[in-house]
Amino acid sequence: MKFNLKTCLFIKNIDESIVETKHMNEKRHAYEEARRQYETTYKEWEDNGKQGDEPEEPHAEKLDKVTYNLTNVQYAIVVDTLGQDRTLTFNQRKYIFKIVKHMKNVHEFQENDGMANIVNLVLEQDPQLLKDFESDYKNNKDRVLDKYD
Repeated sequence: MKFNLKTCLFIKNIDESIVETKHMNEKRHAYEEARRQYETTYKEWEDNGKQGDEPEEPHAEKLDKVTYNLTNVQYAIVVDTLGQDRTLTFNQRKYIFKIVKHMKNVHEFQENDGMANIVNLVLEQDPQLLKDFESDYKNNKDRVLDKYD
């Protein structure tokens, strides 16, 4: 039986996720700052009797959670009857498919959680290390993590 997974724990995916998360965090931070500034300006505008042009509210870009780049991998699940000369019943096959589907869901959830931990760990480290990492990533995507292992 085929076992198709979408995995994010390849070096290329980790590199891209770190850079994308950093840029998303910078955008989110810039929007929050613009929003605070707008609220202050709007309050001053109201306090002054709404004279002049109304301050323009900042437009929010799509600032959702970063979706990690995924790579499809395929495995084969083999069910062996351990030498018994029989076929599996419909209910047994149905149960096996249910277990495999559950394994896939748990595996993908764990990988996403693991990727989030990796990205957060890198982003919380020394800022200079992250700047070096990002510039190396732009110049040479294939070998960038070898330098930082």
